[in-house]
Amino acid sequence: MENILWIVPGFAAHEADTSCIPPLQALADSLARSRSVSIEIVALHYPYEKGGYTWKGIPVHVLGGRNRPYPSRLAWWGTAWGHVRALVAKRKPVLVHAFWAEEAAFLASLATRGKSLPVACTLMGQDARPHNRWLRFLPLSRLQTAAVSDFQD
Repeated sequence: MENILWIVPGFAAHEADTSCIPPLQALADSLARSRSVSIEIVALHYPYEKGGYTWKGIPVHVLGGRNRPYPSRLAWWGTAWGHVRALVAKRKPVLVHAFWAEEAAFLASLATRGKSLPVACTLMGQDARPHNRWLRFLPLSRLQTAAVSDFQD
């Protein structure tokens, strides 16, 4: 079974939390029922408390970023980067998939730098706009990107 690592800004705090990014929950649930792929999820900011849990059989690693303001966010990035890098080394995923071309994609590209591991990024909304400040920090030539609409593409 192939292992895929997801990096997302937030994910459901528990199975009854249906309001946190419903499209991601639907996709994760569908993949969890599939027997051909397994996923692990790294939730950067939400839930707010660090730790881990299992959501419908999927391991979720919570980094507790809490949408910290700068400059305290910079110190948290070091911790987040180390955690993601360790997961990539330990779990050996076939793909790291970030949702939103922002912090998640930035951490995915950093954690996989120097490895022959593909990184995918799904553009989920306004992150596809030209004024997205994260775009200048992302190695766009290394990312496999997907848009969720023709307008966004």
